[in-house]
Amino acid sequence: MAKKKKSQAKSRSAKPVSISAVIQQYQYGFVFLILLLFLLTLRPQMFEGKAPSGVDFVQHIAKMNQPSLFYQQTGEHALWHPWIFAGMPIYHRVTTQWTAERMIISIFDRLGYIEKKGYIVYEITRVLLWMHFFLFLGFGMVLLLRLWNIPIGAALFAAIGMLWLPHYGVLFKAGHLIQIRALYLIPFIVWAFERIWRERNWRGWLRSALLFALLFSIQLQTRHYQIIFYLMLFLFFLFIGHLFEIRRLKRGRTVWPAAAALAAAVLLSLLMSLQTLAPMREYAPLSIRGGGGDSGTDGLEYDYATNWSWAPAELLSLLIPNAYGGASTVKYSGSAVPQLKGQAIPGYWGQMPFTEGGEYIGVLLLILAALGAAAGIRSRSGPVIAMVIFVPFGFLLSFGRHLPLLYDLFFNYAPFFNKFRIPSMVLLILYFVFFLLAALGVKALVTSSERDRRTLLRTVVAVSVFCLFFGLLPFIARGLFSFVREGESARYGVQVLELIRDARYDLMKSDALRLLLLTLVTGGTLVLFLKTRISRAVMLTVLCLIFIYDFHSVAKRTPFMWTDVKNMERTVFVPSQTEQFLLKQSRPFRLFPLQANVFTNNLWSYNDIESIGGYSPAKLRIFQDLVDEVFFTGSPVNWNIINMLDGKFVVSNRPVEHPKLEQVHFDEKENTITYRNSAALGRAFFTQSVEIVPERDRRLERLGSPDFDPARVALLEQELPARISAPGEWEAVKILDADEQSDPLRSEFRVRTDVQALLVVSEIYYPHGWRAFIDGRETVIYKTNHVLRSVIVPEGEHRIRFEFAPMTNRASAWIANLANFGALLGLAIFAAAPLIVKKKPRGA
Repeated sequence: MAKKKKSQAKSRSAKPVSISAVIQQYQYGFVFLILLLFLLTLRPQMFEGKAPSGVDFVQHIAKMNQPSLFYQQTGEHALWHPWIFAGMPIYHRVTTQWTAERMIISIFDRLGYIEKKGYIVYEITRVLLWMHFFLFLGFGMVLLLRLWNIPIGAALFAAIGMLWLPHYGVLFKAGHLIQIRALYLIPFIVWAFERIWRERNWRGWLRSALLFALLFSIQLQTRHYQIIFYLMLFLFFLFIGHLFEIRRLKRGRTVWPAAAALAAAVLLSLLMSLQTLAPMREYAPLSIRGGGGDSGTDGLEYDYATNWSWAPAELLSLLIPNAYGGASTVKYSGSAVPQLKGQAIPGYWGQMPFTEGGEYIGVLLLILAALGAAAGIRSRSGPVIAMVIFVPFGFLLSFGRHLPLLYDLFFNYAPFFNKFRIPSMVLLILYFVFFLLAALGVKALVTSSERDRRTLLRTVVAVSVFCLFFGLLPFIARGLFSFVREGESARYGVQVLELIRDARYDLMKSDALRLLLLTLVTGGTLVLFLKTRISRAVMLTVLCLIFIYDFHSVAKRTPFMWTDVKNMERTVFVPSQTEQFLLKQSRPFRLFPLQANVFTNNLWSYNDIESIGGYSPAKLRIFQDLVDEVFFTGSPVNWNIINMLDGKFVVSNRPVEHPKLEQVHFDEKENTITYRNSAALGRAFFTQSVEIVPERDRRLERLGSPDFDPARVALLEQELPARISAPGEWEAVKILDADEQSDPLRSEFRVRTDVQALLVVSEIYYPHGWRAFIDGRETVIYKTNHVLRSVIVPEGEHRIRFEFAPMTNRASAWIANLANFGALLGLAIFAAAPLIVKKKPRGA
């Protein structure tokens, strides 16, 4: 008998283990495998010290190098930037208050991790610090989903999916790192928001309110107000959803305390970020984002703001990434057009100006999100229903000018909305919502009852049929698509354009076939699971494999672009022969780069060369007026404007004929010519007379006229309180030594005049923060020639000083520091309370 039992036990132990059992045992291991694969894609920045090299990132480093050096050498923050656009304020972009990020960077600095070689190393260290927190986004997703009682496997699946979103490659390639930083905190902010609605006593409401205030204040300090606006819009939808949820569950007593806690949290976060918000509030109306006050608008021009509106037809690219060609430039690897194989072709043929890559969510994410939506609607969950409603609303808003009925309502009436310029950016919030719904969908799958499975099965079949239809569309209805952008018929010949159209169709067809296969596999797997033909472990494993293939194969089309930090210093920012020549010249002077990228390039400013050109997406409106209507009214430019802006040197890629230009240098490597402009009026000059021209259009017209001479006449917008005359003899001397670095906070002159005269200073006018002193006594600054400053100088010899110290910056920093201290103290008390207050034993 004993031998028989032993034989049976041996027989059972020899029974082969099923694949399903193995997968069931190690199902979370597969999820962590995806995480490991994701980390490998970030190997360059995580382990090799490399940084993203997008165009915007490089231009930002070039722009901020000199202000950073100034701070390192003097301990003062450069609130004004004299190295681009002949000067512009940047105090709205400089944070002097205490922040957690500044504290961490300070620790790295004290440990010797940050080398003091200018802004490039500092900025890249800061970016790498945030890049190492890329997983912070995933942790926030898990934290939020666990609060919603999502199983850990489903939470990890959604979190890793959010980390592997193909759109990140587009952001990195373009250098839009601030957008990525703004995205990091979204799950945490929603998590803190959701906590407020789950609390049941004043301690809980206060604790969650402090958490929300801290997290939202950090989000505000990223300064990406468009993403913040869309996040607030999403939270508003959730707010309405919670109101319905509370009414359904008859918990009306919790509404007012939760709403009060949320309102207090928002107010506190605004105070904590006041040094970011108050200067921006002051600057924005005078920038191109605010219309400039006297230009007739209080925001961006409508056409400029809606350039990147997402056309409704391009929704197809969410499932077929190359439906509209993907990126503006792609390498064609198909076989339908052998003449173009292996060549770069114009891929994108949609209605936006250009793009670095298409939008994509894929069939798997769509089906899982649909399952989550169906489950939430079935359970009548207010927050889930709010998310379901937000998705189509967000898509409609992303259409921009293609749906003016909705977009114009926001553009004309929503606060700050007319200062945003990329309607399609709302898709970043929609991706986040899709992953939340997908996590709910996975939960619905793994916890479904037999009755629920019938509903889920119908949803899977309906969405799969929907995807199959659009996958078949390119094969059965090619005539619906033109495959041609507006203007391409004139740009390309008939034969070349036909080849490009065929290549674009081949790209679409290839991805459509890919969609058909993924839909059959994904839908088939879910149908088999819902019919109990395969186990939950097998289903989850297959979905993970589909996810890996789907997102990775699309993401690698726009790979992350990495650059070695030291190599960037040796290549991108190394001074050219022209820059080396200019750095040896007497100062002060400004350069005018007579080149195609004059107003899209900050590289000159990196090496301490003050330029009339430059790049900023929010430059001063008055300077943009010159760019739009005055700069190029001459041949090849309006030299009167260059002269009054102290354009002492001109760099050009081709010869320029002008009697006041003298060639002084030729750069053989770059093939550029440097000219000295003897007509430049210097950094300050007296004028002989004034004209009062209060109307903006007339003033710009006068500036652009050939007979306008800034050395003879100054254009003012108001009558002067005193009479001025033309000086017989005068002298204006800058106090700073020729070899001294530009001082962004102050400038000083010694002048002499035999009459009371008007001194025009070739520095950009800005009404906030600048103060002028004559021999120590403050005087009035007048807006002159639309963009410059002037002061009335009495007869005799005087010392004139200009200082930039905006009160808004200092006052807001003091208030913000106080609010941050209060919030952190409150959180510290809550954290320490359980350690200090001991619970009484029962029965005591």
